[in-house]
Amino acid sequence: MSYADTRVAERYSPHPPENAMAKVLDEILDSFYAKLSESDAVSEATVEELRTLLSSSKKPKANDFVAIFEKAAQEASLDSD
Repeated sequence: MSYADTRVAERYSPHPPENAMAKVLDEILDSFYAKLSESDAVSEATVEELRTLLSSSKKPKANDFVAIFEKAAQEASLDSD
């Protein structure tokens, strides 16, 4: 199989290479972080904590997200007092 045949096979494969999937995921996450940053309801600290959680090598658990948003809710209630 020639190089050109290999490239065509990669392009039309139903299973994209792993690095392509990682690139798509990174683009989705970047868009997600940008939208969160635009929101007045989500602090930059919360966005950074989410970014750290989602970029780590360990699989995030529901409790990890709960902890981040509980902390943000507590900080918001202190700011409103």
